[in-house]
Amino acid sequence: MNPLDIPYMGPYYPSYAPEWSSGGIYGLHYHKGALLYTVAFDALTIIYHKGRVKEYRYELIGEPPRSGGDTYGAAAGVDDTLFFGGWVHAPAHYDVAKRKITFHHKYSHLHRIDLRDMEVSLMYKDGPGLEDSWSAEVSDILYNPVEDSLILFRGDGHFGHGVYTLDREGRRVVRLSSTPVLRGTFFLDQLIAGVFCPPGFTVPAPSLQIFDMENKEARITRYDTVASADGSPPEGKSIVALSPLRNKLYAFVDDGIFVGDPTGTYNWNPDSVFIRLFATGEGVARYSLCRRVKAVNFGGGLLVPVTKSDIENSPTPAASASGILLFIDDSYTKIIHASGRITGLAATPDSILLATASSENTQTSTRIDYCFKQILKLPHDIINRNPPPISLTVAKQIVNNEQLGGIPLTGYLKKRAVITLSSDNRMIIREYDLSTPQDGADTERYMLKKGRNEISLDGFGRIVSFKFEKNDKTGSLYLYLA
Repeated sequence: MNPLDIPYMGPYYPSYAPEWSSGGIYGLHYHKGALLYTVAFDALTIIYHKGRVKEYRYELIGEPPRSGGDTYGAAAGVDDTLFFGGWVHAPAHYDVAKRKITFHHKYSHLHRIDLRDMEVSLMYKDGPGLEDSWSAEVSDILYNPVEDSLILFRGDGHFGHGVYTLDREGRRVVRLSSTPVLRGTFFLDQLIAGVFCPPGFTVPAPSLQIFDMENKEARITRYDTVASADGSPPEGKSIVALSPLRNKLYAFVDDGIFVGDPTGTYNWNPDSVFIRLFATGEGVARYSLCRRVKAVNFGGGLLVPVTKSDIENSPTPAASASGILLFIDDSYTKIIHASGRITGLAATPDSILLATASSENTQTSTRIDYCFKQILKLPHDIINRNPPPISLTVAKQIVNNEQLGGIPLTGYLKKRAVITLSSDNRMIIREYDLSTPQDGADTERYMLKKGRNEISLDGFGRIVSFKFEKNDKTGSLYLYLA
């Protein structure tokens, strides 16, 4: 077996794992010939390295039966060590009388594995929770090469939120901030964390915490004055992921990306702009960019996962495939793959690994994690192949003056929109890319008649969004791309 061979990539079958119905394969992370991932809600972390396999079942946290592990992809590698975090029930408890899980034994955690001897050690543990609340999960891990330390981000939970630093041995933990944050990154020598809205918290606008790395003081900056490329207000409040690219910061919310330099320190970037992506209307499930899976650097750009939202607690059908993979670079945005729900993403020297699951987390308590989980291997040149044919249900009701879509058309040869209306209406299409300034999208207007209308989109090749002059509660918008 060579260092990149993976002896088993699934499927992982439904199991006894009390939680909110359906987990996935999270924390998929490649580092120097080693591959790590966590099967949730099975509370099982697997590490492959140079023909050796380590299966860790969270014995260092507590007694069986255990469930959980990770649902945000908290993993990082430094030298000969892999770090992985998240949360786990140990032991898991399902209240049969109330038909719900409880959080009395749910802990947030950080572990490390030494790749030289494949030994796992517990670095950090916080909790337990209460019946209906829990200690904020470790949702991201960042290595600080200046201080040779780790930075932890904790956002999803009821207490213990914030940004923490600790040494690589886990001997000393320091809390830098108590603001809920899901993930963070370094941008132009500054530490930036995205403000998150867990249960019971609200924020007036999408916001960032920017830390001075010398004195560790933090300031908040908001995107409340940032306009979108297509002219309509930005969507989303929680910043769910951050990625630097081309000397700009890409701050992801569920329905798009804020692009620019939010620090105000440098003057080579124009004002930040909101780029709408995969915004669906009433009657169609929402999509989320990078909420459960971070973007991954690849080929000088970013691989960006888009997946059906699991925060609505609804079986509403997805607009298209439950999972879509994008490749973006500066102004370029392209759909490269369609699959079921995406829960993990990693780039290795010979492939792109994509973890998939057959169901969403519906936030309904069950004793059985009933989804099937599997890792797919995609070739590197998928970014240069033709995009997959897809049909998109963008809206089943045209209401609330919504700006819909934000669908990348790059690479598609046949593109059409089908709109069904109960009365005459005017549709406005805005076309833009990741470098378009605020309200700078190109505009085309179409007068549509009552009934079925079919519009060719062959004249468009970038990202397109749609808006209607009048509401139509029975109106619908479908896209067909091939």
